[in-house]
Amino acid sequence: MIARRLVVSDGAPAGAFEVVVILRDITERRNTEARIQHLAYHDTLTTLPNRASFDRCLREHLVDGRRNARGFALMLVDLDGFKLINDSLGHPAGDALLQTCADRLRSTTRDTDTVSRQGGDEFLVLLTDIRDSDDIAPIVEKIMHTLARPCALAGQEMSLSCSVGLAVY
Repeated sequence: MIARRLVVSDGAPAGAFEVVVILRDITERRNTEARIQHLAYHDTLTTLPNRASFDRCLREHLVDGRRNARGFALMLVDLDGFKLINDSLGHPAGDALLQTCADRLRSTTRDTDTVSRQGGDEFLVLLTDIRDSDDIAPIVEKIMHTLARPCALAGQEMSLSCSVGLAVY
């Protein structure tokens, strides 16, 4: 904290008017607050929005959908055989797989869509601005195909499959 005393004369007798200025650098505090905010609404492993953040986003889309007759789709993506990977290759390999899946989901969806990790090996994908339910199948196929691409994991090349649940509004 820096305190400075300034004397302003401005035609008045010297010392008649004083201003005390106190300056404090709050950069570190602001950065800490931003970090806390990020941790409250994002998964620490994948940096995707977490359950609380996704719930808020979904509520906003429900309200918008009712008001403006806009459709959206909600996908639950569950990785098949994830427990076996964790058990056989260890949690670090499982964490690396979750990060890879998160990156692939992010890269496969549009900027307007939201991808969230709900916990474990479950992800939710909110597909926005769906005009026709026929628009959804190609997106689901693209996501499943992208997740099924082989990836290097613990020195091995592994392929992954997923199960998808879908609800359309």
